[in-house]
Amino acid sequence: MRVLVVEDDRNLREAIVSVLEDEQYEVDTADNGHDGLLIAEQGIYDLLVLDIMLPGIDGIALIQKLRRKGDSTPALFLTAKDSVEARVRGLDAGADDYLIKPFAIDELLARIRALLRRSKGMGAGGELSYGAIVLPGNEYEACCNGLTVKLTSKEYELLSYLVKLVPSGCDHYIHTIRGVGYMLKANDNHV
Repeated sequence: MRVLVVEDDRNLREAIVSVLEDEQYEVDTADNGHDGLLIAEQGIYDLLVLDIMLPGIDGIALIQKLRRKGDSTPALFLTAKDSVEARVRGLDAGADDYLIKPFAIDELLARIRALLRRSKGMGAGGELSYGAIVLPGNEYEACCNGLTVKLTSKEYELLSYLVKLVPSGCDHYIHTIRGVGYMLKANDNHV
């Protein structure tokens, strides 16, 4: 699973990255809103962890811009703003959850797991599934018709991205070219 952490406090950002990497998440970071927005727009993430008070554009504006572009990546705000009004504003802007600083690491991890479970295509155990294919969360293997297949990290990443296209209805655009790879092609039945 890939997570983008946008936090301007270097010590907190590094601590969050360390904890997430210990849990086998792939983590990218940004220390300001402008960079965070550019990275979020160009990458494919399973979760965004955003501070609200960021240099450049703040977390509220960042998530609003992403949501206006149709990006539905789950987002968790981490912020010192603890008023009900601030929480409502953050959630109404497009965040899926809101955690007030200081926070317990166990709660952060539990909220991340909950957001990932609720994401499209996720099962109760945090796995991705499509037909007979099941990809357990944070494992480099797939189960197909009950048989376990070991995957390289790149194979797992590619397969998980392809499976995530299913809920959006875009899976039919990917076609296999035997011995070459994949290509995007409009399907006459879906154009």
